[in-house]
Amino acid sequence: MALRQRQTTRAEAPRIPVPDPLMAEPVDAVEEAHAVAALVPPEVREQMIAEAAYYRAELRGFEAGSEWEDWYQAEAEIDRLIAVDQLVAS
Repeated sequence: MALRQRQTTRAEAPRIPVPDPLMAEPVDAVEEAHAVAALVPPEVREQMIAEAAYYRAELRGFEAGSEWEDWYQAEAEIDRLIAVDQLVAS
């Protein structure tokens, strides 16, 4: 005779604390950049940023004049993704 495992109800499930972005204290941008940079090897991070910047340029039709803006926005996006991935993994 097989034993049935009791399923966990939602009320019994462990609660995972999720930070509230509206209640978070401001973080020094330099400190945050250093923390994010330590999570991924520099050459991998740079490749991720380059690919994201390329796709941003593609979306705007590769018109000249906004290359740096594409890079800065891609850099911020990748750093956020790395930080969120690290938060979820910990």
